[in-house]
Amino acid sequence: MKTIRDVLEKGKKGAFYARVSSDRQTIDAQRHHVYEFIKNYECEIVKEYVDPGESAFKKKLIKRPQIMALLRDVEQGKYDFVITYADDRLARSEIEHVQIRVIMKEAKTDVILTSTGELYTERDIITQLIREGGTRYEVERISARTKDAYGQRTDYGQWMGGPVPFGYVQDENTKNFFILEDEKEIVLKIYQLYQNGEGFADIAKILNEQKAKTNTIHWKKERVKHILTNPIYAGYVTFGRLKPGSGNSIEDLSKWKMAKCEEIPPIMTKEEWLATFQMFEKKRNKELPPKQLKTEYVLRDLIYCKSCDAPLLPKNQETRGKNGKKYGIKKYMCSNKLCKVWFSTDELHALVFNSVIKEVTDKVISKSQTELMYEMEQTLEKDIKQIKKEMQRLKKQVDDCLVWIKDAEREIDELYNQKKKLVEVDPKIDPLLDVILDYRLHLLHEIRETEEVIAKKEAEMKHIEDVDSNQSMLQKNVLQAFRIEFTNLQKDIKRVRQFLVYLIDKIIIDQNGKTEYILKINLECKE
Repeated sequence: MKTIRDVLEKGKKGAFYARVSSDRQTIDAQRHHVYEFIKNYECEIVKEYVDPGESAFKKKLIKRPQIMALLRDVEQGKYDFVITYADDRLARSEIEHVQIRVIMKEAKTDVILTSTGELYTERDIITQLIREGGTRYEVERISARTKDAYGQRTDYGQWMGGPVPFGYVQDENTKNFFILEDEKEIVLKIYQLYQNGEGFADIAKILNEQKAKTNTIHWKKERVKHILTNPIYAGYVTFGRLKPGSGNSIEDLSKWKMAKCEEIPPIMTKEEWLATFQMFEKKRNKELPPKQLKTEYVLRDLIYCKSCDAPLLPKNQETRGKNGKKYGIKKYMCSNKLCKVWFSTDELHALVFNSVIKEVTDKVISKSQTELMYEMEQTLEKDIKQIKKEMQRLKKQVDDCLVWIKDAEREIDELYNQKKKLVEVDPKIDPLLDVILDYRLHLLHEIRETEEVIAKKEAEMKHIEDVDSNQSMLQKNVLQAFRIEFTNLQKDIKRVRQFLVYLIDKIIIDQNGKTEYILKINLECKE
């Protein structure tokens, strides 16, 4: 068997590889250890390859440019050896270790690990798989312990530590939190702007335009999102708010742990925060209107000329004289230049809105409560039936995966036993083991994802059943709610636009103002 002294003979040339990971071990520390190690040998490191910080579990081999460059150079025969601090600098995936080792052996380039003083390329593949499996287990165990600690602190309503949230300051001695009044006003403004229909980027833009007043650093949409989705402003700490491995993606509220934190004074009530967060969830799930609803021309992209089927486009022909008096009007004009059809904005809005409301009133509000409730009941039953069917399919998928995992584990055991009994190494066993181990991990991942979908479906079904069980309240309030909504609708341009976009696919108007339209939803009574 080769030794390190055999590899690092006089005149040999090699490459140094380093990676900074989430454990914060610096490049300088790795470099120092490697160069101190190589001082004892008469060889030379001619090039360094350094990948910037990220966990090797999170970033696959092909996503790390420097190690890929190193492997290409090794294949071209540029180095006699590669030296690195430890094997977890190269990879933490069992399959990736196998890939690296195969490339190095084919190129007859040895890899030296200075932390243990051994040759990476001389290890037995099965021993290495077991060792690397242990490394993964240890990392996952540490991660689980950390999560348990965070979860426990959340249960007790304790602050997790880390950067102090915007809007607060922490006393260095007592560790107590205090509200900063000027920043509190900005937080409340962010919530108000979001409730008024502004998006993250728009809010950031508004705050940056008012930078003199806010007296803060440059605002970005990610920071706005963090403030709007963090219940710390209601005095609550959380665990599981962010999706694992998905950057700043927010997890479904049903998966969070939340607890009241006495250390942090609230800027708003829990109900106020929750109302805003529910708005965020509805936007994320496409249940609230997108940005195109924010326009004073509520018929934009909806209304068409009957004679030429061209859209009517809004045009502002208002001007202001030197005396401050307004001249001209805002109008909708047919986009066909040969057509002369046009209407003033106010006239057309009133005409279309009254026509649509009459249709809705005739077909919905005029219905009896019994008819409405029957329709609601039928819809709810249909939704529940569909969800149950989907859940049955998903649960069968999980059961199938569990059976396949047992089969894979049985094959793994058989291969390990076969390996132990062999006097000589069988080259066919190791690659087969790699494939089955990888297949097992894939199945476990699929089960985890499927169980998450099942949990969502169960929550969705519970919500529908809660609505269905509350029929007496619905029967009492449904018609009154419709009437109030339609009475108030015209007072709010954004809500008018939202109402029309969701209800109407296309409005057709002739030169005399007579309208007809195609609805997106069927308002007729069900038989």
